[in-house]
Amino acid sequence: LEFKTIPPRTETTRSSSKSGLLAISGCGKLLLCGGKMSGRRRFSQCKNDLSENLFIVNDSLRPALISVRDMCYRIGDMNLCRFDKDHTYHLKQFQDAQMSQLNEVTDRLAEFRELVKEVVRRACANALFEAGFPLEE
Repeated sequence: LEFKTIPPRTETTRSSSKSGLLAISGCGKLLLCGGKMSGRRRFSQCKNDLSENLFIVNDSLRPALISVRDMCYRIGDMNLCRFDKDHTYHLKQFQDAQMSQLNEVTDRLAEFRELVKEVVRRACANALFEAGFPLEE
């Protein structure tokens, strides 16, 4: 989330916001700060375009990066803590449940790491091959 700060009201904003149409529409402050707001808007739009399109990256690396980003989103849904809301745990039961969840998460993260390494390795190999470097496997 991006929070924008609104500058404090000055005498010019008070007087301009009291004028007829601007007071009715509530646009007085936006008109006075329009340049600053549109600059922030452009910056935010460019940042979003870069993160969505990844157009700066090499053509052979772009699909791999998008794939890795999607895998990161999917792994982000993984629960790190497991408990049943309707069950009262004794300390030992809770510790056992959390240890089993920790082992499961550790295994899944190890698989994820190996998968990401393989995707990146293949993408880099393809990028080097397309750039004219011989592949040594």
